Amino acid sequence: MYTIKPSPGKGLGVFATQAIERNDKIVHEPALLSQTNAEELEKGSRFKCLIDKFDQLDDNKKAQYLSLSHRVVGFDKETYDVLRYFINTTQPRIADDDYQKTFQELTRMLDVFNTNCAAMVKSNRLEGFGIFPIYSRINHSCIPNARWQYNYTVNEMEVHAVRDIADNEEITITYFPYDRSLSTFQDREWDCLLRGFQCDCEACADPDPDLRDGRRERMCELMGFFEDYNLGAFINEVELNPPFGTPEPIRLALELVKLLETEGLFGDSLAYACDLLCDFYCVLDQWDEWEKFAIKSNLNSPNPLSEIAIASTKDSETAGFNNEATGIAEGSST
Repeated sequence: MYTIKPSPGKGLGVFATQAIERNDKIVHEPALLSQTNAEELEKGSRFKCLIDKFDQLDDNKKAQYLSLSHRVVGFDKETYDVLRYFINTTQPRIADDDYQKTFQELTRMLDVFNTNCAAMVKSNRLEGFGIFPIYSRINHSCIPNARWQYNYTVNEMEVHAVRDIADNEEITITYFPYDRSLSTFQDREWDCLLRGFQCDCEACADPDPDLRDGRRERMCELMGFFEDYNLGAFINEVELNPPFGTPEPIRLALELVKLLETEGLFGDSLAYACDLLCDFYCVLDQWDEWEKFAIKSNLNSPNPLSEIAIASTKDSETAGFNNEATGIAEGSST
């Protein structure tokens, strides 16, 4: 389904070797090396834990780890002192030349980890970080055609297509949280430079970025509005403006969906916007519209349901809504 080969101006990249359909699983791989927050706490520092984990790898896996691209991140004084302490305690009579070589090897190992590690999240809680060699070869785009997530059920990194991908097309993900992915060209350019690369994706190479920036600024504005709006809906004492179940929130959510699709941003953000519309249409008892956006949300979800499951959800939502509206408890008889 994919191959790793040179990507112009980016080193190596991952490319499709066949047509890939939206939501297809492209990559699934266990961690080459991983460490949890609990393991770091037990060892006293991330670095000490990383050294032990790295030493447990066989020679082939160590070579695979060190072959990954990395940037020189630099260290704070605490990490520098830990490095020196580790060398002095494990190799107290080391020669000056060997000391420098060992120091460089350890800093390289840490740089590879800091450059390539991926978050391992379970139930919205960060559990640790891991190194996944294939995932690490996937380059960034501000309009990615794939998404990544760590699947704790099988302990694997998974990469899924968020849209159809053509044969020989490069597979890309975003390196940023969704709120930064929606930011303007100048902000994204700065984020990329901080990570040691320059993005040349369609959005960043646009000769006239003002139109895109205008769309993205509006998307950020709408996302911020709905985050506050949903919080207000959760806290019943807050008076919502505009009121829940009125046309205005629907208009704004429809605008957000259109902006995301125009910008080519499929996946989590679009699923979120469609879920908003499902909530609004549910309150208004507009089940045809609910189903339309439930299907669209499902297409952009990392864990899509079958059409039968969506129809079943619609039936249960409709029944629950009608029971609430008539005051008849579900399962009761007249």
